[in-house]
Amino acid sequence: MTGHRSIGQDFCQARPSFTLNHLLPRLEGMSPESQQWPLEFGALAAAPQSHRLMMENEQVRVLEVIIQPGQTEPKHHHCYPSVMVVDQPANIVYRRADNSTFPVHPAPHTKTEWLNPEPLHAIENVDTKIYHAVRVELKR
Repeated sequence: MTGHRSIGQDFCQARPSFTLNHLLPRLEGMSPESQQWPLEFGALAAAPQSHRLMMENEQVRVLEVIIQPGQTEPKHHHCYPSVMVVDQPANIVYRRADNSTFPVHPAPHTKTEWLNPEPLHAIENVDTKIYHAVRVELKR
């Protein structure tokens, strides 16, 4: 894919293969043209109720993630590796593209973790508290 893209658009550059906390499959051969990263399923396009663009430049994209109690995000992906700072943890259920699920129990305090690119998934907040995080996606 050639040409200029606008800041704030979901566009995924080719990334090396990664795994996500041994829970997600290897992401082999994914590129901007790959069907595994369809633009309409990028976080900002597919889940704008829970993902807000805080800032973006050529190196990083910073997203605020808010999931209200009882809310399930639409399925979406994150094509860049990132650092996630969860400052308001909550009990959530991680739902993969095949609808298989697993619970994620919150840390009792702010948690910062490395996340590899994530294929299509959705998060359900099964808690009575708001889930809040800041995700710093590394574009280069």
